[in-house]
Amino acid sequence: MVLHGFNPVDPNNLTKQEEIDEQLDANAKYILESAMTANDEDHVRNLKTCNEAWLYLETVYEGNEGIQRSNAAVLQHQVDNFIMLDEETPTELYRRLYKLVVTCRENGKKDMDDEWVKAKFLQAIMPYSETMVMNLHARADYTTMTPNDILAHFSHMIH
Repeated sequence: MVLHGFNPVDPNNLTKQEEIDEQLDANAKYILESAMTANDEDHVRNLKTCNEAWLYLETVYEGNEGIQRSNAAVLQHQVDNFIMLDEETPTELYRRLYKLVVTCRENGKKDMDDEWVKAKFLQAIMPYSETMVMNLHARADYTTMTPNDILAHFSHMIH
């Protein structure tokens, strides 16, 4: 109902199934409105079907294709230019990186696995701790280490 909408053949002469579908649509719209803030609810209250409300919310929160492309470009720029900030600890760097990874995954990027996170973290921290990064790469167990293992190594060495 939400994705395909309620579309009766003749709105003035509903079949039994269309009457059921109309009730289901009204229930779905009510549930959708119940989950919204008052401000969002005001925007969809006048829309007739749950599908119309859903499509409106999709456009508002995800944007049209142009906005999505723009958001993807901004995220890619943040990924490409990710560096460790002055006065930032390894833990703060990792949290910021992981937040970026989660945002990218939510926006459809699928290539950011643990190996990618490890590599990006080490790339960002290398200017500040080149010797530690090289020592990590030289470890026999480096390939089995998780991003959390890498972070723990840096946290242990710095404290």
